[in-house]
Amino acid sequence: MLVRHGHVVAEGWWAPYRAELPHTLNSVSKSVTALAVGIALDEGLFDLDDAVLDLLPDHAPAEPSARQRRLTVRHLLTMTRGCAEPDFDGVRSGAIADGVRFVLNEPLDHEPGERFVYSTGSTFLVSAIIQRLTGERLLDWVAPRLFEPLGITTREWDASADGVDFGGSGLHLRTEELALLGQLLLQRGSWNGRQLVDAAWIDEATSWHVETMAVPSDPGAPLGDWELGYGFQFWQTSHGACRADGAFGQFIVALPELDAVIVTTAGLDDMAAVLDAVWQHLLPGFDTPGIGGATSTAVAAGGVDAQARLRAQLAALTLPPQHGASSSPAAARLLGRRVEVEAGPAGLRALRIDADETGGWTMTIETETRTETLRIGSGAWAENPESALAGSLTQGGAPTPAAASAAWIGDSWLLRIHLTATPQTLTARLAVADDGTVRIGAWMHGWFGAHELATLVGRPA
Repeated sequence: MLVRHGHVVAEGWWAPYRAELPHTLNSVSKSVTALAVGIALDEGLFDLDDAVLDLLPDHAPAEPSARQRRLTVRHLLTMTRGCAEPDFDGVRSGAIADGVRFVLNEPLDHEPGERFVYSTGSTFLVSAIIQRLTGERLLDWVAPRLFEPLGITTREWDASADGVDFGGSGLHLRTEELALLGQLLLQRGSWNGRQLVDAAWIDEATSWHVETMAVPSDPGAPLGDWELGYGFQFWQTSHGACRADGAFGQFIVALPELDAVIVTTAGLDDMAAVLDAVWQHLLPGFDTPGIGGATSTAVAAGGVDAQARLRAQLAALTLPPQHGASSSPAAARLLGRRVEVEAGPAGLRALRIDADETGGWTMTIETETRTETLRIGSGAWAENPESALAGSLTQGGAPTPAAASAAWIGDSWLLRIHLTATPQTLTARLAVADDGTVRIGAWMHGWFGAHELATLVGRPA
């Protein structure tokens, strides 16, 4: 989505993704937490140089180190806590019962403020501080102060087992709602005559505070967008921009000099390619007269037709479904049979694939706790509004929309599932042997685990 002078210039979603679907956000969440900190400071809840142990005394180590005693909120915001190898996976998965205590007790290998080490746990502690001081979860506290005035209606933030919103990840927002936050940055916290976030805080949070790269990746080249420094939960960016930045291509890029906001939600492993495309293809277009809805000679002379063509092109965006054939001789050895899976992950026990009346398929999946049927398109996407099994693959684990497409290539049935409220995509290959044995290989993209999953073996029951 591209916004200029407060107006949407262009917007598009690649089907099966849609505008109305909230996205599970990764580290873009950190920047929203930073806005909440600005409000908290304005309300006098704490100061940047307050000691973290004083703000979270119930979770402090029994015998804190000198470094832990010197840790402040400022260090959390600049990712300079001092922990060399922060570990948030157990908190994110819910395996750790007391997430705040776990993160706060991590050993600090460096002096706070000395070294930048990216850490979702640091932002999680900020969320815990706000919750302790207000008696409300971060989401519940920030919603009436920030979300409601902006018109943000999505209300979901993944939380730890002890009920603390992650802060540094797990917020769910629609693309348009991210653009509203970007516009708020451009307006330095002001919205419809109200100062939602102090302007001085917006300036400070989006300014440089710490080096992010001790040694440039290529000393002879210009610094890249992750080497320009970090503010308070915002990245410094080339071209006079600042950005909120989440894994797999989630961005809010605010360009004050151009009065523009660019927002992307994606599931790409190459995040730099997204920003490179912005700089190479979108940025030059800002020199074109009429960008942002302003009347100009260029628009009158033919720009309206160009804009109409662009809107039509954006409205028709579609990810290609899985390529291949709609049938195969191997289909007779797979379809309509219950295939029992040996040592399946997440309690997977069996699956059954059947042809349906649309020319596609249904796949019934059995686990130790549930049975679920997914609709799968042939040469098209079949949408499943809510899938608990697909949701089990996500960070939060809640049911999530899933769109699926499959095709035959030789004796293999290839399946692609997009978890359309997340960055994640599951690709599977079911190779059918002559005796009906099925070897299942699977790959995940847009998540933090291994891309290639363990190969499974299934046998007809």
